[in-house]
Amino acid sequence: MRERDTMFHKCLYLAVLILGVAHGAFANEPFFHDGRTDWKIYLSPQAAPTETFAAEELRSALKKISGAEFEVLSSAEAPPRRAIIIGDLNNPQVQLRAEALNLHAGKVEQIAVSTLDGRLYLAGNQPRGALYAVYRFLQQELGVRWLWPGPDGEFMPAKESWSLPNLEYHYKPAFAYRGFHLCGDWRDVDRWRLAIEGNPSAAAVAKKNQGDLALLKDTFRTTDFRELLAHGRVDAVMISTPDHWHVPIALAAIKAGKDVALEKPIRLAIAHGRVLADAAAKAKTVFRTDSNFRSEPELFRAVSLVRTGKIGQLKTIRMSVPIYPVPAPNETPMPVPADLDDEMWQGPAQRQPYTEDRVHPNKKFGRPGRYSNRLYCDGMICNWGHHPADLVKWDPVKEECPGDEEANTLVRGQPGLPP
Repeated sequence: MRERDTMFHKCLYLAVLILGVAHGAFANEPFFHDGRTDWKIYLSPQAAPTETFAAEELRSALKKISGAEFEVLSSAEAPPRRAIIIGDLNNPQVQLRAEALNLHAGKVEQIAVSTLDGRLYLAGNQPRGALYAVYRFLQQELGVRWLWPGPDGEFMPAKESWSLPNLEYHYKPAFAYRGFHLCGDWRDVDRWRLAIEGNPSAAAVAKKNQGDLALLKDTFRTTDFRELLAHGRVDAVMISTPDHWHVPIALAAIKAGKDVALEKPIRLAIAHGRVLADAAAKAKTVFRTDSNFRSEPELFRAVSLVRTGKIGQLKTIRMSVPIYPVPAPNETPMPVPADLDDEMWQGPAQRQPYTEDRVHPNKKFGRPGRYSNRLYCDGMICNWGHHPADLVKWDPVKEECPGDEEANTLVRGQPGLPP
């Protein structure tokens, strides 16, 4: 009996050992050391341009981190060990391991970062998936950060040596397609804002993003958000209404099964935000909020110069917001403009007689007077002030990579990196 148990444990140990080898047990497997490496990057001869770009991105980043030259080769085959395979399901090496990599053909993008059979696979079911797998590997495993295009905004943590651990993670992006398009459905309780022709705001957005306004002529437009949420072709909504409408519309969107992007501020009361957060979590909705300042090129560049230590040691941050008149200059009741659904505009707020300075300029674009009214907004600091306040929060001392002390040591001694 004892001999049988001993034999069983030996067989079990051997099975575990074989399984570990099959999945590429990379404990103490040097990836690079003292500016040298035995690893090479392999692409299929039929690699798509996106995959070729991914290989170059990986080679360039690893060179900056390690000083080692990771050679990029085009070959339908790869050696049994120390090979980095980049590609999609058209790559024979990826196709052979598709099941183990959990990659399947289809329109839904899939990404895999995995160590198998002595190799590192940075793969996707589509070419772009392979590119995102490279970025995921560099960020997750080596602490790389890109804060701004070009050397001013990149962080490549120098390392003398690094060993490749066992890796196995797969994921699908939250959205089936990532990109900016001038398309979709519009809603506004001010009918004149729904116009495309002669709308200077729409023209400015189209020019900035090189969009064609003519493509929007058949888009669905409405003054009632409920019609938009009932629209069968709408998967996600961007909510950029006056502040007092943020939570009600977001809750209705979640209930309708839509994913939600909500502009700042999320709410007028902390309790309202808690209700919204709980609803999004319960429904497993994709929910995001942000400040557009994080997407403004000039501000992004300024922050990246600070966070990569280009301006030296950061000592003091000062923030200010514009002064806004409180109360509004003219609160005398006025006739409601024909194009404005004032009842819908006020929505959940206490009813007040219409005046232009309390709402927003009529048929012209300017800063809305609602900033001065606590029924709709908590004031300039709590609304527009979120933009500069977010830049302060973005400072390197406040925001770090949890659990990654090495990545939190920035160039020139500046601590902190974005998560």
